[in-house]
Amino acid sequence: MTVANYIQIEEYDIVIAGDMLFRSRGTTACVVAGRLAKADPSLSILLIEEGKDNHEDPMIRNPVVFLSHLAPGSKTVKFYKSKASNYVDGREVVLPAGSVLGGGSSVNFMLYTRAQGVDFDSWNTEGWYRDDMLPVLNRLETYHCDAEGVDRTKHGYDGPVHITKGYRHQATEDEWLKVAKMMGDREFVDLQDLKACGGWSRWARSVCPDGLRQDTAHAYVHPLLQSGSYPNLHVLVETQVQRVLFDKNNRATGVEITPNPEFQIATPMGQAVAPSWVIKAKNLTCIPVVSNLPGVGENLQDHHLLLYPYKTSLAPGDTIDDVLSGRVTVEEAIKKDYCHTHFSETTRSFLLVNVAPDLDPGFLNREFDVTMLIWAYKKSREIMRRTSYYRGELPINYPEFPPGSRAGLITLEEAYGGQDVNSIKNLEYTKEDDEAIERHIRKHVSTTWHSLGTCAMNPRDQGGVVDKNLSVHGVKGLKVADLSIPPENIGANTCNTAIAIGEKAADIIAEELGIYSNKAQNKLRRLKL
Repeated sequence: MTVANYIQIEEYDIVIAGDMLFRSRGTTACVVAGRLAKADPSLSILLIEEGKDNHEDPMIRNPVVFLSHLAPGSKTVKFYKSKASNYVDGREVVLPAGSVLGGGSSVNFMLYTRAQGVDFDSWNTEGWYRDDMLPVLNRLETYHCDAEGVDRTKHGYDGPVHITKGYRHQATEDEWLKVAKMMGDREFVDLQDLKACGGWSRWARSVCPDGLRQDTAHAYVHPLLQSGSYPNLHVLVETQVQRVLFDKNNRATGVEITPNPEFQIATPMGQAVAPSWVIKAKNLTCIPVVSNLPGVGENLQDHHLLLYPYKTSLAPGDTIDDVLSGRVTVEEAIKKDYCHTHFSETTRSFLLVNVAPDLDPGFLNREFDVTMLIWAYKKSREIMRRTSYYRGELPINYPEFPPGSRAGLITLEEAYGGQDVNSIKNLEYTKEDDEAIERHIRKHVSTTWHSLGTCAMNPRDQGGVVDKNLSVHGVKGLKVADLSIPPENIGANTCNTAIAIGEKAADIIAEELGIYSNKAQNKLRRLKL
């Protein structure tokens, strides 16, 4: 079966709605659909996506153009605004969400970071602890980043998602790591073993060895569709799910869809798997309410983003500025292999925020959030000013320090004095300086597009929406399987965790449907895509 934007009304064993969820909404949907379709070709599966098909779309497959998806008028991302908050200088925070087959994995920055073991343990849910999740994380990946010191038992080598670091390191990477180590920080050869913490590592990414993005549609779904061997898998794009339909026994019996602009109902005979997002999550059930779950839409969590510009001696070709400025066209960038040569390392360092309903971003409403962001600014500034390519700071998007501050903006003359890096002293900050940094943070903080937690996997009396098997409390035949289910945030970019949730969901559904019994319980895990 191929991808289509219209189907005849049919019955399906499983309906997977990939268009109603938050970031990675379609990411997990493709994983579940692909795994189950291959596990049992007798199952009829319908995958519904609000956005367009992404098959071999060069603007998606080629990593160098990743920022194009965030441009105004984007056809692959939808932008939602939070309500204004005094904690962020009265601003409305914009929250982007992938709107294309593959969801966020088709438009994100392709950065590979796993959640920490303590992150999974903090969920405190049977079957979801670190020891439960490591086999799941391993089987989803083909890891191409082996090096001395990498524990091969902590990675997978035959999964559908390829993980690479590229074949050339930028000099900026080496310089940054050298300075960080000089300042007492540690470099890890593998920061993704579920244990490593408190240091730096070169950042791997979800890009295959030939330089193409590894979104879940191309990793899990398109190979099955293109093979022609899985007529049981149907993909419906450019179609919105309006609501889930229930019978008198509170069993999910179908989904109501609006396919541009036709209206029809697709009916599952078995399960309905619905990734959910706070903006539409309350519309997932019919009116009147069939199950009162106050936790739906609560507990939205995210990571903070703040960007600080610096002057450097780097040539335009040493960064992605050539592409962003238009000096190098997309076609030229692809030919020059920018995807392998224009990514650099970073730290594993994220801040957690809890959010109230009505899409209140909840940013900076705790003192600890601000304290951590002030520390992060000072830390990155000290490393940057010790690098050989540092040439000072730009007044744009920088804290407005009080006149005479010893921590004020550094000019080219002050930055490039040829002094020994070991003789550079840390900047001194007064209370007034910290207040200036805080004002800047509140004025400029934004999202990293890592929102999660709005349908938490918790007991119902603790505000939970789904149980350990991802079944929605109070109804039958309906599961939620995406980034809305983590009850606690993670110290990582979220795409890898979204894929793992999809893998876990496929396992759970396969077990419930009897696709493999306890005597052959690893059948699905051995599947190769």
